[in-house]
Amino acid sequence: MKKVVLDIDYLRHIHRNVSLLPELYAQHAKFGHQGPAQGIDNTVNYIYSTWLLSSGTAHSGGVDLGVYGARYHPTSDASLMHYAIPIE
Repeated sequence: MKKVVLDIDYLRHIHRNVSLLPELYAQHAKFGHQGPAQGIDNTVNYIYSTWLLSSGTAHSGGVDLGVYGARYHPTSDASLMHYAIPIE
C-alpha cells in the first residue's frame, strides 16, 4: 500500500471541526475496504496485524480516519470506503 497525503483543502471544506485539522496534515497510509461496513474490522485487523508490522513504518499515535465517498453504502457488497492511518 502506498503512502498518501489526504486532500486537506477538500477535507477542510467538508469538515467543520477545525480542532481536527492539524491531525490531517500528517502522512497517512490509505486502504480501501470493499463490501458492507460490518466487515471493516477485517480490514483494520489486516492493516495493524499484517501491513503495519511489515511496512517499515510506525503509527504516529494520531487519529485514524474513515473516508466515505460517493460509492459508500453501509450494506452493499459494492460499497467502497477508505481507512487511513497516520504514519511516521
